[in-house]
Amino acid sequence: MAQNYSRKSASSGSKGRAPSSSSRAGAGGGSGAGGRGSVGGGAGSRAGAGSTGGASRTSGGGASRTGTGRTSQQSARSSSPRAGQSAPGRSGTRSPQRTSQRTAQQNQRSNKQERRQSGGTVRQEAITVGEQRRRSRRENRKKQGIAWGVRLLIALAVVVVLGVAGIVVYQSPAFSVKTVQVNGANRLTNEYLEQAAAIPADSTLLRLDEKGILERLKDDPWIASAHLERQFPSTLLLVIEERTAAAAVEVYPSIMANEPGYWLISSEGRWLGVVDNDEAPIFIALDEVKDYPLITDIHRLIAPVFGETATDEGIENALAVLVGFSPEMRSLVASVSAPDRNKTALTLTNNVLVMFGAAEDITAKETAIKTLLNEHPDTLISINVRVANRPSFIPYGEE
Repeated sequence: MAQNYSRKSASSGSKGRAPSSSSRAGAGGGSGAGGRGSVGGGAGSRAGAGSTGGASRTSGGGASRTGTGRTSQQSARSSSPRAGQSAPGRSGTRSPQRTSQRTAQQNQRSNKQERRQSGGTVRQEAITVGEQRRRSRRENRKKQGIAWGVRLLIALAVVVVLGVAGIVVYQSPAFSVKTVQVNGANRLTNEYLEQAAAIPADSTLLRLDEKGILERLKDDPWIASAHLERQFPSTLLLVIEERTAAAAVEVYPSIMANEPGYWLISSEGRWLGVVDNDEAPIFIALDEVKDYPLITDIHRLIAPVFGETATDEGIENALAVLVGFSPEMRSLVASVSAPDRNKTALTLTNNVLVMFGAAEDITAKETAIKTLLNEHPDTLISINVRVANRPSFIPYGEE
């Protein structure tokens, strides 16, 4: 069987089909032997190859050197399975279509693997970039925190240094008060104001009891307002506003006294001082009495005290009338008789007597007085305005 098949292979090989015939022969021998095992199959293939070679030499007479014989031998060798390999069920030569499909599948797998690898790399790169940004933000926050901490420490150090320096300067005798100047005083002297202020000897411009000094100054009846100004390195300026007297009060010191004394009184009712007394804190000349309206006819014994407030009913009502007048009307009043509240009467500078009464409806009463004085110039003896809406008057010749 092998010899005959070899002859056919040789003859067909002469026609150019030797490779396919020999491959089929090898495949047949291999398949026959394949039923028994891989080793048998290998022997069968080698026998088939030998037969073919013999046939080639017999029929061709040296045809083994021709291309056809070599092709058949190569086909037989290629078709026969090697040792240790199982013979394939079909021919060992694959068709071009299956090869191309296999190549396409392999290309798809490789492309998928490349895409997976590239996607993983991109994700890895994305993760790496995100991590770098987070790390950068963390580092920036850490740096900012350190910077703020350093600034805070510097600020605290500056505050501590300034505080210590301030305490040292505050407690030191630097900027001690060596000179006291006064601004706004007319009647009051520098010595009087320094005594009234009672500035401590160890005072400095930084360590100064300003509240206490101002309170002592304002307690003085002659001082209406005050404030302090520091002039470095060692001068303290007292800026004050003096209180002016609203009237002079005729005071009898005793029942047996033949001549009265005079005190100046402020619009608030505080006693400013006795007139013509060298022992008084502020000397007031007797001639000054005529510069103020004089409150008279105080039938009660009073004992004025410097700086205290008058409590007499007649004096309080007379002061209320004077303070309630306009400056023009006040300048027309020479004296105020104040035996009591309802009997208060004014004597004008033109000697007209005005029955005024209580310090009520002061503006309406003032208007009535001015109207009557204008309508009856130099002809009036008295005017009665105790009832503001019904004023009356007495002219000369009708007493």
